[in-house]
Amino acid sequence: MLGRHGIVLPSQPAVLEELLHMPDPDDVDVKDVADLIGRDPGLVAGLFRIARSPVYSRGRQPETVLQVLQVVGLGRSVNLLKTIALRQSVQGDPVMLERFWARSHEIAMRAALIAGERVRVCNVFPDQAYLAAMFHDCGVPVLCTRFPNYWRTLNLDDESAWVDLRRENQRFNLDHCAVGFLIARHWGLPGFISEAVGMHHELPEEHSRVRPVVGILQMATMMYLRRRGTPCREWDRYRDAWLAEFGLHPDDLAEYMDEIEDRMQLATH
Repeated sequence: MLGRHGIVLPSQPAVLEELLHMPDPDDVDVKDVADLIGRDPGLVAGLFRIARSPVYSRGRQPETVLQVLQVVGLGRSVNLLKTIALRQSVQGDPVMLERFWARSHEIAMRAALIAGERVRVCNVFPDQAYLAAMFHDCGVPVLCTRFPNYWRTLNLDDESAWVDLRRENQRFNLDHCAVGFLIARHWGLPGFISEAVGMHHELPEEHSRVRPVVGILQMATMMYLRRRGTPCREWDRYRDAWLAEFGLHPDDLAEYMDEIEDRMQLATH
């Protein structure tokens, strides 16, 4: 599908490719994994930055890659490495990309906090939520690379605006959700996370693993936009369904959001 549009999916770095082809975690020496990751300074720096945040460190400050793997866990560390590698692999205008990834990271941190607090209800773990949130809009910079007028056409210089799916499809006959889904699948993300990337503006059917991930993405996006005085259309449309999904009473939502924002401030300072 993307070939006829002239769109090329970003490639994974060699270290991540090699890492994903290693044996099952139960059969691998964690020190060997740490040595492999240590060959890519960019991945190491990004992994430390995330692993030392309160979301993952649990009060401990790892000093080596091996300690990161021991504190965060091997599987969760691989998920985090995918988000770091994605950021490194997508090319484009530096100013646009800096704004884009800053927005994605803020939403992802909120998503991880929500998942950690609601894991017993939603069965979505922080690293999975962070992974989904970093990938959920990744089709945007890829489309910017293919269509130089994409950013300007969709008025994305306006901090209060984001991609209008209908306008995006009308203008480019393609949308960032479809592109993001294909990137997520190409990079070997779990199926339910790849599907959530492709459906993050929707309300998935009940009793699917995709549904709570999408709900977390929409709640995290709503919280991000709320701090900027901007409404979130998807949250406004599906609010009641998500409150039921998360086991939250409408009267408790404001306090819950304040708690997440307080923890977000701790995580970023």
